[in-house]
Amino acid sequence: MDLTQFATPTFVAIVVSALIGLVVKATRLQTNYESLAKDHSELKAKVDAHLMNTEIHFNLRISQEVDKRNEHRFETIEDQLKEINRKLDHIAGRE
Repeated sequence: MDLTQFATPTFVAIVVSALIGLVVKATRLQTNYESLAKDHSELKAKVDAHLMNTEIHFNLRISQEVDKRNEHRFETIEDQLKEINRKLDHIAGRE
């Protein structure tokens, strides 16, 4: 095999250009990776802070307390309605 065709200035220029292109591409990829890693860590910190914000997320303890109070209110309303019905029945029985 004749290797003189690989020693021509055109071939050497193509190979050197390809190697330089690969180095530039690798450098750009590394820069993009570092930028994405930084953005990821900042976003993760924001998400963690958001998750810890109890003012906007469901709180089981508070929900149970609200349910308990609502149940008490409904029982009070039912008792009042029973009393009203009893009084109405009493009035209707007298008439």
